[in-house]
Amino acid sequence: MLSAMLHSFRFLSLAAALLVFGACAAPAPYGREVLNDVCPRSGKPVASDSLTTYRGFTVGFCNPHCRDDFAAHPEDCAADRACFDRLIGESVPRRE
Repeated sequence: MLSAMLHSFRFLSLAAALLVFGACAAPAPYGREVLNDVCPRSGKPVASDSLTTYRGFTVGFCNPHCRDDFAAHPEDCAADRACFDRLIGESVPRRE
């Protein structure tokens, strides 16, 4: 039983990593209204009716259900947060 649980955990971890690094391939250009071009969950294009705010940035999802889930409980959406945090880091100009 423990072995099956560990296998499931590894699979879910791998799936989350693929979503974070696959779906969040590139940040939107600095100064653009929406931080991301694709949904962090599905990799589909962001829908204009599925935007919310995270850390002062407008972020998007492919549908209102995912947007509402994230907006209501961002602390439970680690993969989404990791994606957006990475994009925030890439979008903000570095000071030299």
